[in-house]
Amino acid sequence: MPEARFGIGLEGGIQKTAGRYYESCWVAVCDANGKVGVGCSAKFELSSRFMEPILAGEELASVIDRLSGESDVRSNQGAMGVVTNGVLCRTESMEHGIIFAFAPFVSDARYWDN
Repeated sequence: MPEARFGIGLEGGIQKTAGRYYESCWVAVCDANGKVGVGCSAKFELSSRFMEPILAGEELASVIDRLSGESDVRSNQGAMGVVTNGVLCRTESMEHGIIFAFAPFVSDARYWDN
């Protein structure tokens, strides 16, 4: 079996910016030499209907399931899919983060620090 050329890590999270909360996915790509690229998916604002239970200790996954009336939303369209009414699901959004994380590996080296 050939060795892997890249390792990829993805993690969703909530970020507070200027008093508002946003959800997105961060992506890191690492090659065998230790070179790293980082990218981010699209972000969307989480209203107080999401944030009040989250700040009280509940996970986004259970909040979105309860609000949407669906189960296991995170394994399917994700919260992004729910809040966009299916226009942009989590997989499509993550694709952009992955592409941006690979940018240092696929674009001209003059754009990047060593």
